[in-house]
Amino acid sequence: MRKEHTVLLVDDEPHIITALERVLQDLPVKILSASNGNEGLSILRDNEVHVVISDERMPQMAGSDFLALAKEQYPSTIRMMLTGHASIAAAMHAVNEGAIYRFFLKPWNDLEVVLAVKSACDLYDVEEENRLLIRMVKIHQNHLRDLDQKFPDLLQHKKDADGNIVLAGLSAEEVDRMLGEIGER
Repeated sequence: MRKEHTVLLVDDEPHIITALERVLQDLPVKILSASNGNEGLSILRDNEVHVVISDERMPQMAGSDFLALAKEQYPSTIRMMLTGHASIAAAMHAVNEGAIYRFFLKPWNDLEVVLAVKSACDLYDVEEENRLLIRMVKIHQNHLRDLDQKFPDLLQHKKDADGNIVLAGLSAEEVDRMLGEIGER
């Protein structure tokens, strides 16, 4: 893990939150907690959260419904579900609607939870880096498109006997102006 990540724990049972905090205490993570889905959504709105671990059975809002809303509103957050009452329907709903990364049954294995959180933080970083690279590629594509519109002969080039690119139809002054524009970006 490259930086401190934020993990949100959502469970209506305070002792579960405390137990998970103890399991994760040696990781370089900031831990936030909520006792229900609405409180969890509020925390997501006010904080950059990288990983969410939610219980399924909670009053007011099921964990699978909370995770589905979290996915819709904060799609880059990695989502996990923890439940003591696994039903196939709840698990399918969580996977399909909340796009959960991992599903844990209570009682959980501490090492599995620690490794899953580490893995989820790493996945968040990789996906964030990919989003950044995609944005950079789009910016560069736009710059190339702008250059092609301003200088249509730029991409149609030949090389002289020394291997230097000869820009057809462009004077030395136009090349200098073009290079100046490129340097300004």
